[in-house]
Amino acid sequence: MMAILAGCLYNMRGQSYPVTIKGIANFAANEEIRLVTFEDLASYKSVVSATDKIDAKGHFLLTYNIIRPTLVQLVIRTSRAEFYIEPGRTYDFTIDMDPELFNQLDPMYYGGFLQIRNNDTTLTEDINLKINQFERAFENAIDYYSPNIISDLSPAEYDSIQNAISRRFPLQYSPNNFYKSYIYYTMASLERVVLQKNTDSLYRKYLDNEYLLYFNPAYMNFFNEFYDHYLTTSPRINQKELMDCINQEGTYRPLFNLVGKDPYLVNERIRELVIIEDLAEIYGNKRFNKKNIEHILKEIATTTHFSEHQIIAKNIIASLRPYQEKNAISFEG
Repeated sequence: MMAILAGCLYNMRGQSYPVTIKGIANFAANEEIRLVTFEDLASYKSVVSATDKIDAKGHFLLTYNIIRPTLVQLVIRTSRAEFYIEPGRTYDFTIDMDPELFNQLDPMYYGGFLQIRNNDTTLTEDINLKINQFERAFENAIDYYSPNIISDLSPAEYDSIQNAISRRFPLQYSPNNFYKSYIYYTMASLERVVLQKNTDSLYRKYLDNEYLLYFNPAYMNFFNEFYDHYLTTSPRINQKELMDCINQEGTYRPLFNLVGKDPYLVNERIRELVIIEDLAEIYGNKRFNKKNIEHILKEIATTTHFSEHQIIAKNIIASLRPYQEKNAISFEG
């Protein structure tokens, strides 16, 4: 199998292009508005990438450079809205919110979010518009063909949903296209519900290829669902050897070699990402040595050949710190 290539490859040279987000938010005059991005979609480490002060008339302007379609948030105080931006685009928004909710300490607790309206009504190719149209159709198809619990979805119901979606939206593997990949891997997550026991079919169709789409939420959701707690649940990984590898040896290479015996972890890029994410999942498990888990993650962060994994490992290590502070590190053999 060809080596997996990194990222979405929105442009082959990785060249960044400016994005402008401007508009009006009358309800929040003189407040700060922040553009929040995510360093990775595994830890969801957020970063404030641009700020502006909304003027007395409600106007604001934010700029930021990106190389691919990117999930972002606009944040005013503790209220936020989530959407996608594309390189080279200018967005003109009107932002509104119920003033009573806006003044709450945590508006989202009460269902309060920033309401964004695009002022450019001629923009028909906006990725947000296209994704929203797909998601509405997707939800309607599920409600129509499978009104019961989604986990009870039958193969026939899934086929009906797939046929309904394919009549309006592209359903093909297209890793260089963010929008098509979003649809493809959203459907993959639904198919996984139907074919949970047929992991080989799911792996061959959706993961055994040359791309790992780190920055596509639908892909990462499917990836994380497929490999959820994988190291400790896979029948192809000897659990005693796994525990010994982490608790006794406590270094990366033996663990990397051990789990590589699993046919769904043969690819080194996938294997390393699964190790990073699963070590975070088992960190709170008293059967595993926390100090050794931390050491392995730090080793990955400093020695990995994959730049995306260096960022993810560092962010996951940072996410464990609150746990470390609240709980004295202990080990029960």
